Amino acid sequence: MGDKEPQKPLPTTLDPKKMIEDMAKQQLEFGQKAESKEAKAGIEAKKAELMAEAAKARADIVAAQPVTPEAPKQAAPEAGKPAEAKAPEAPAQPASTPADTTPPAETPPTKNKGMFGAILDKIQTFYEKISKKFTTWLGNLFGIENTDNPAETGQSSPDKPIEGPDSTAGLSGKQLAEHPQFKARAEQIAKKIHVSLSDLYAIFNLESGIDPKAINKTSGASGLIQWMPNYAPKGTTIEDIRKMTGLQQLEYVDKHFSAQADKIHRFADLYAVVFWPAAVGKPADYIFGSPNMEYAKQVAIQNAGIARFSHRQDKLIDKAAFDRFANSKRPADSALVA
Repeated sequence: MGDKEPQKPLPTTLDPKKMIEDMAKQQLEFGQKAESKEAKAGIEAKKAELMAEAAKARADIVAAQPVTPEAPKQAAPEAGKPAEAKAPEAPAQPASTPADTTPPAETPPTKNKGMFGAILDKIQTFYEKISKKFTTWLGNLFGIENTDNPAETGQSSPDKPIEGPDSTAGLSGKQLAEHPQFKARAEQIAKKIHVSLSDLYAIFNLESGIDPKAINKTSGASGLIQWMPNYAPKGTTIEDIRKMTGLQQLEYVDKHFSAQADKIHRFADLYAVVFWPAAVGKPADYIFGSPNMEYAKQVAIQNAGIARFSHRQDKLIDKAAFDRFANSKRPADSALVA
């Protein structure tokens, strides 16, 4: 090995970072001048030329590295084929212990290769960021949600567990509304369905006075949002609901609203998905309780406060009357339109 040709000196004038920046600059200049097919063809040719120069420069850098004579040459694995398993190397010694600086036989020197690789990593990271921003921009333009990262698109991430044991037992009204645990969980729900906390509290107040133990003497409806006895949340009974604290009921409030979040565009919609889900999206002349008009009369009697907003001679509750009533209860800081 004594007659082996001496290694080439490492080029001192080669600056990979500057070379790549120049490449990008030249491509941009060519792109701005691309006004004809000939110019576009020139761009492609120039790109190929620049890529060839980059490959040659990289090869020169690698070739200029000192090679350990004892290191066996290893063939690069074929594309798509995993590399053969190697015997595990000895663990690295702690920084405080003098270590053998001779690289293992299987590890090629990577000083300048690492420098070039670091630059490429930065470029790749840059393009990944640009790609994500471009995808988000397109999604916003065409109304398509990007589900890759919920945090960036406003989508809800899993709810953060409320800390500590439930201490809302026996609370109702203002005391419950202002309780840190209850308020934190209610804020999570409001954010998930894109309404304000005031919007959510307004619905609780309309239905139960923010009282998880509230029971309607006529219908038997119970809880914060007055679940009907025959329509208790899946997996529960109305008796289960009546035994729950306000914080426990919020889990089912969350499921109820989240399942119909795509229907909520106005404050009246938010109230309707609790009071009369079938009315959401119905025309102004839709009558609550129809087509059974006797039942519709009972609905109006039991909800006289809403019936007062009816412009009908029979004072039945139609969608227009319901919307007027709901908007009269809409909070000033509502996140929803009237």
